[in-house]
Amino acid sequence: MAGAGKLRVAFWNVMNLFEPRTHPPGPGGKPAARGPQSGDELDSKISQLADCINGFFGGTGPDLLGLSEIHTDRILAEVERRLSDRYVQVWEPAGVPGETGLAVLGRASLTNGLTKVAVQRPAKRQKGRPRCMIVRCELKGVREPILFAINHWKSLYAKGVGVVGAALDREETADWLGNWLSQSYGTTCAVVAGDFNAEPTEKLFNELRLRSSRYFSNALWTNATPAYLYNTSWKFLTEPFAWEESMPAGGIQNDPRPKRTQDGNKYVVWDQLMVSGRALRNGPIKLIEKSVDYHRDLRNSTCKPNGALCPIRWSYSGPGQFEGASDHYPVVTEFEIT
Repeated sequence: MAGAGKLRVAFWNVMNLFEPRTHPPGPGGKPAARGPQSGDELDSKISQLADCINGFFGGTGPDLLGLSEIHTDRILAEVERRLSDRYVQVWEPAGVPGETGLAVLGRASLTNGLTKVAVQRPAKRQKGRPRCMIVRCELKGVREPILFAINHWKSLYAKGVGVVGAALDREETADWLGNWLSQSYGTTCAVVAGDFNAEPTEKLFNELRLRSSRYFSNALWTNATPAYLYNTSWKFLTEPFAWEESMPAGGIQNDPRPKRTQDGNKYVVWDQLMVSGRALRNGPIKLIEKSVDYHRDLRNSTCKPNGALCPIRWSYSGPGQFEGASDHYPVVTEFEIT
């Protein structure tokens, strides 16, 4: 059951959760295959993901959960079946067999319903992977619904399209989302989360119609639309401790929180959560900012030799032999239900 008066929200890119052998190895086993290669591997990964999700928020699990990189509604149903409570679902598939969709799950005991209200795909690939899905969530006992926009933007380093093509793809998504939010006059309490494949400092969040800020006051300027968003992930771009404390004599770097949300070599904060003004004040929910974090446990997180925390990506050696969960951290936060 959800905690009294709390809405627990999470988003997770679960990493290549395909049907078995959707992307098999090439000749000679190279390049490395994407996604499970057997039914046992898929079953093991779903169980690992579900165990992690059930462990969110100290074992309470999420009330509202966004997921990306899920291949089919069958796989989504299997994930939901292994969660510790019952959830309702909204699903947006890709239009081609080899790509993934977006999903939102809402705890059935807390929500009156989830309604898909808008989906964005790139203009040149209308059957490709959805980049953004906006869902209206109605909470039981709360008059005003909230908008939950989950995102999986194009990577700037995606193969086959080039940096210029990927950049235009991301700009198109950012502009679409900002424009849609700016015209949302009926429901103005918005939570925007996802794997943006872009850091908070990039122009996608500052020079287009998607306006996000490191200062909550900017989001409070207007309650007419959720056009301005407060980006809670800015705090992860700064050092958690002073240099003297983070590098003790004879020790290694001490990172009490991640500086990266993806397991690559660079410090990148791609997975973020933003809120509109009415999710900060005078709306149906109120952000508990101190709760914003990246969920870490023994299944999905490791400490590098230099002391840096990062996700453990899924790897599989055989039945009962696997480690990790995803190459991304889940972003989690709590709201007061007002």
